[in-house]
Amino acid sequence: MATSNTSVSYEILSKVPVQVTINNKEFQLATFLWRDFMPRIVPDNYVETSSIPGSHLIAKLKISTIDNSEFPSDIKVNRVWIILNKTQIWETSVQEGESRVVTNSVLSVKQEMVRNRDPM
Repeated sequence: MATSNTSVSYEILSKVPVQVTINNKEFQLATFLWRDFMPRIVPDNYVETSSIPGSHLIAKLKISTIDNSEFPSDIKVNRVWIILNKTQIWETSVQEGESRVVTNSVLSVKQEMVRNRDPM
């Protein structure tokens, strides 16, 4: 994941619509972001790799068909970008099958955004 060296510029990402039409079918994107700051109970031999307490930022993407029709199986989520500002953009790839759920008209993807050492 990168903070300023992403594969797509801020100028392009900031203009991406939340609703698109693909093959005459309309889709809408909704996003939910959260972090869990509760302390964790870990085994004695656990070594923390981050100086940040709690979980990493978690992004849940919900892509739905506008007309509530069945979600096409050939629509995939490959990459996720989180924009904090023009200079801080987080990018990660989504592995197929990783926290991906399709229910009728909705594709849901849950993605942990890992960023070492810097708070989110």
